[in-house]
Amino acid sequence: LKAMASNLERMSTSNVVISQRDGCVFGDLFPNTFDKILLDAPCSGDGMMRKDKKILTKWSEKNSLYMAKLQKKLIASAFKALKPNGELVYSTCTLSPYENENIIQYLIDQFGENVETENFKQYSGMTLKKFENKEYDKRIEAGIRILPWNYNSEAFFAIKIIKNNLTQGIKKASKKTRRELEYLPRKKEQIIISYLRKHFGIDFKVKKRHALILRKNTVWMLPYRYFTEFSDLNSPWHGMKIGNIYSHDFRISHSFALEYGKYAGKNTYSLNEKELRDIFNGKDINISENKFEIGSIIILKKDRYIIGVGKALE
Repeated sequence: LKAMASNLERMSTSNVVISQRDGCVFGDLFPNTFDKILLDAPCSGDGMMRKDKKILTKWSEKNSLYMAKLQKKLIASAFKALKPNGELVYSTCTLSPYENENIIQYLIDQFGENVETENFKQYSGMTLKKFENKEYDKRIEAGIRILPWNYNSEAFFAIKIIKNNLTQGIKKASKKTRRELEYLPRKKEQIIISYLRKHFGIDFKVKKRHALILRKNTVWMLPYRYFTEFSDLNSPWHGMKIGNIYSHDFRISHSFALEYGKYAGKNTYSLNEKELRDIFNGKDINISENKFEIGSIIILKKDRYIIGVGKALE
């Protein structure tokens, strides 16, 4: 999750939240809610044998059947959480029919004609038509089994599923109030807006349909819908981090600098090639021109690209 959060911060995303929840609960928490779901299911992993041959020595039919029990719970939950006409992609990195075709057949057996499949445009089929003397539903032929020798890759299975109609289920009310989250008070919001205008010349405005929240001393910007529909996600990372509030200071985040640094007219510094290398190597840089107030936060640039933030030292 930390790696994912780091990538989202690098891309300055404000409309993404990360959740650490058991996927089996989503169908009950959020029935008929999501437009698109990717269920990259935990599996026995034999498709990764080109990376690690030891995987084959550990693989067993017993383990594959054990994973299949979890996969059935996950795909049923994901299908319930899907909106009508929504798309669910189920994928694994195993070639085992127990964890691929059998799982999709289970979904079809559970939800019948409400399950539709759609071909991937760039790939052809390669799914099994029967296994252990049991014939699969023809809808499963829309899936793909990616074989290593065809694409010089690992082995994968994937299928795209369309939900035709609503499934039964009513969203359960949240059991507890998210007390650790609160809207940023208007007074503090104005202090931050004034700081950004005075220090950087940035005329900051909260994005449409977004809000600023305060979690401990950290300010985040995220969509209102997180509060109205998705607070049960219990997300440890919310949207875009704006910065941190200290007793007498506010420090912008790396993601804020990447997103809004291009609008800054003050307290910016353009790096040369050597300074850029030093920054990437975690070194301090010496600036001959003493134009920054000691302790002030600086937005660092290289040509038209924003690199991040720094702090002026003695």
